[in-house]
Amino acid sequence: MELILIIWKSLKTQKKRNILMIVELTLSFFIILMVSGRIEYYSTFANKGIAVINKDYYTVSSSNIANKDDYNLTRFSFTHKYEPDVTPTSKIYEIASNDNRVDTVGRLFGDVLKPSINNPNEIKANVLNLLAIFEDKPATKLFDYKVIKGENFTQYYKRYKKADDTEAIPLLIGPPLEKLNPIGSIVELPGALDYKTFKPIKYKIIGILDPNMPTGFEPGTFDIGLENNGYVTIGAKLPSDQRAVDKEIFLNVLVTVKSKADIKQIEKDYTEKIKTHKISLDNAKDYYRNIKRDGQRNYAGFFYGVIMLLLSSFGIISVSLSTLLKRKREIGIRFAIGAKKSNIAIMLGGELLFLYLVSEIISLTMAKGVEKIVPQMLISMHVVFVASSMVISFMLLSTIPLVIKTFKLNIIEFIKVD
Repeated sequence: MELILIIWKSLKTQKKRNILMIVELTLSFFIILMVSGRIEYYSTFANKGIAVINKDYYTVSSSNIANKDDYNLTRFSFTHKYEPDVTPTSKIYEIASNDNRVDTVGRLFGDVLKPSINNPNEIKANVLNLLAIFEDKPATKLFDYKVIKGENFTQYYKRYKKADDTEAIPLLIGPPLEKLNPIGSIVELPGALDYKTFKPIKYKIIGILDPNMPTGFEPGTFDIGLENNGYVTIGAKLPSDQRAVDKEIFLNVLVTVKSKADIKQIEKDYTEKIKTHKISLDNAKDYYRNIKRDGQRNYAGFFYGVIMLLLSSFGIISVSLSTLLKRKREIGIRFAIGAKKSNIAIMLGGELLFLYLVSEIISLTMAKGVEKIVPQMLISMHVVFVASSMVISFMLLSTIPLVIKTFKLNIIEFIKVD
């Protein structure tokens, strides 16, 4: 306690210097935390996205092939010819289903539903918007949804291998929906009709989704947790298309292939068969890997922060050594009353320790505040550990030369009377 009081009194004699050092160090640590937080966010998002993928699947995407006749102009005019860009998902699904190079063909659909309190059979949700994801049975094999209670589709179908559409369809829900819709409940979803019977599909809740894991349905939102604040459902059956109720509605076709060597040829063949659109197979895991790689480009900013911190540390060394001579009288008095070199070294080192710790606490507080305001920022324990390690490293870099210099002091030079 006495040592802390000595360090505190010593700090009070160098107020201006200490404030400038704290500002400089805080800015350096803050930059490092911000850049590390951004890298951590993208890395976490990518890792969680990959963790949800059960099989290495491809999303079949298409882009409209412009009519290049007459430079896409109508005859005898300079008016562009606009053609409808209707994605041929049904045709893609039909072609892929009959392709022996394709191992699995799954379909996916998502929509925002409006729960009604007037229908007692519907899922109960105290929310205006409910994100509903629908998959056919083959698509459920492509994902490994994480649950905190119950079981996911993979576990369910492993136990009930003969489950078919005549039974209640398995449904996963987000944690906020569990209280009013416990596991085992049979519920309906707004507007989700069976394309064969035109009656509401009966879903059985089999599991509660992990709120810390995304579904992977809307990767463009970059959510590292469950989308829509957890108000999410995932059903293992596609509803009917409202425009043609005798057909299932889907927007995405997902496939796994027997050999990756066939990818380019499959894309070429599908494009030739569809004619109006260029078809490409996009690897889901590659999507997340690219995001992770893009996030790592922020390392340039990280190194700028390190350089700033390094320069700050060298500045602190210089200031501390020069201050040592300026504080000759103060240190001489301490030597005169019996202080040892080790006591002086601890006092001066303690000052720097205090400055670094205060700077880290301030920068960490600022970073946590920014994390709540700025999207795609994650100040995790890993980020804090990295920042703390750097604090310790640069603190030692600044302190060791000062301690060495202190032990080399000539006591007589400090206590002699001018």
